[in-house]
Amino acid sequence: MSFGSDIGLSGVYAGIDICGNGIKIGTVDDEGALLEADYIPLTEEQRTPEYIADRVAEGIEERSQAFSEGKDLDGVGIGFPGFLDKSGCVVLSPNLPAFNGVNVQKLFQERFPRLTITAAKVSNANAMGEYRFGIGRRLEAENLLVYTLGAGVDAGIIIGGKLFVGDRGFAGDLGHVKVFESSVYLKDQEIQCMCSRSGCVEQICGETAFATMFWQQEVDDPRDLMQKCGLDPLKTSSWGYKALASAMTPETMSQLTRDGNVTALHLWHRYGFYLGKAIGAALHTLAIDSIVIGGRIARFFNLFETGIREGLVHDGFPPARLDAIRIYKGEIDSRHAEIFGAAALAAASQP
Repeated sequence: MSFGSDIGLSGVYAGIDICGNGIKIGTVDDEGALLEADYIPLTEEQRTPEYIADRVAEGIEERSQAFSEGKDLDGVGIGFPGFLDKSGCVVLSPNLPAFNGVNVQKLFQERFPRLTITAAKVSNANAMGEYRFGIGRRLEAENLLVYTLGAGVDAGIIIGGKLFVGDRGFAGDLGHVKVFESSVYLKDQEIQCMCSRSGCVEQICGETAFATMFWQQEVDDPRDLMQKCGLDPLKTSSWGYKALASAMTPETMSQLTRDGNVTALHLWHRYGFYLGKAIGAALHTLAIDSIVIGGRIARFFNLFETGIREGLVHDGFPPARLDAIRIYKGEIDSRHAEIFGAAALAAASQP
């Protein structure tokens, strides 16, 4: 890791992404340039508020001292995996349960009273990142609906150039829009989403999407697809749901599509269709015309873009309204999206 010594007069913001497996930390300037980035892995025992706060504090202090002529950071943004209220208190974090009830913003503000600390859930941070440093600058749009597709599905809402979080801070939890009419079953067992329901878009469009659709019998020739994914269709004990999820990753399904596999292409289309239904449900309320698809799975946007449109049509959008909706792939590199997003939170908090 190295720091640039000539940063000019531009503001510099630290972006912190805290997740279950580690911490991403980096600095971004006002022009949207990533100055540096680092990753701190975490063991299960280290996933405590005090330990993580200490590691983050060390990273912030290191960056504060790195700039020449006494220039300090202009702010610190923190993206966190869970539900945060408006004060920065963690209401629920399935990945970091030790943080439940902890005010993340206050935890870090106490360590750095001279800096402005801003915390938000990761998808809200990612939305701000795209708005301030990504596609938002090119579109010059005041309103954006930004989806983050990764392990699950979540979103952030920008209205009038500002992050909209609702009365208590929970707006944008759009991964739990129901898009599958029947319950999701694996064999004869109903599989519930973390919200205790079944059929949420997060179940259909998260990283295990293809295994879920496979089990939902959306494949005409399952044996062929299994063989292409390295599974023996005759050895049923070797391909439980976890094995399918490990084999049918977005990367694998993308490669199969490039190789001309019709079944993989069909599943990508269905992926987009279900995502389109979820987007449609949100747009009936929000009426935002610019939709941005970000996160790791957005790399394969060209494989499911058409499906999104069909999902919107299925959801009842009239042609005149559908023509006004624009769907874009996010422009921030997914490897650093969380850092840009958290830094954008910090930049937006400046007077």
